[in-house]
Amino acid sequence: MARQDRTGSEAVRELADIVAQFRTAMLVNANVDGRHRARPMTIANRDADAPRPAAPGGQSPRQVSFVASRTNGLVEDLQAEPSVCITMQEGAKYVCLAGSARVSQDRERLRGLWNDTFNAWFRGGPDDPDVVLIDCDIDFAEYWDGSGVEGVRLMAEMGRARPGGEAVDPRRMGRHAEVDPSQAAGRPRTQ
Repeated sequence: MARQDRTGSEAVRELADIVAQFRTAMLVNANVDGRHRARPMTIANRDADAPRPAAPGGQSPRQVSFVASRTNGLVEDLQAEPSVCITMQEGAKYVCLAGSARVSQDRERLRGLWNDTFNAWFRGGPDDPDVVLIDCDIDFAEYWDGSGVEGVRLMAEMGRARPGGEAVDPRRMGRHAEVDPSQAAGRPRTQ
């Protein structure tokens, strides 16, 4: 069974469904020395207009936001080089979102997105002047989903692969799509 490359609204809907399952992600960026850093971050929201952490209405996430401290080095890194990659993985589900980040001090949005999780990291709450939002505008998204029946097929494929024999064919690794969130109709990117 070949990998199922999703297209159109099906890809957008599946991406949104997968991303909505995650509460944390790895935010990858280049620091001021040019070295790449990856930081685990709690997702504040997945769309600029979303009041809660979800990709509403089956839309591809166009913006992912995180809460951060202005003084932890991340803000300085992003001001020097705003390109970011956001990765998410659990089980056989993988997501990669890429775009550019900007720092926001919008207190109203911070208050609206604030939840008890952030209190453990930021004692001053959403009105603390050290607390900022990192808004990542997404211009590329890709996912792989080898869960469910696709995961069973992958395991069978791996069982058939023998040392010294054929390797697992990566085209048999479940559902996959590349999506350009900036496209109004949510059509996937063409390669």
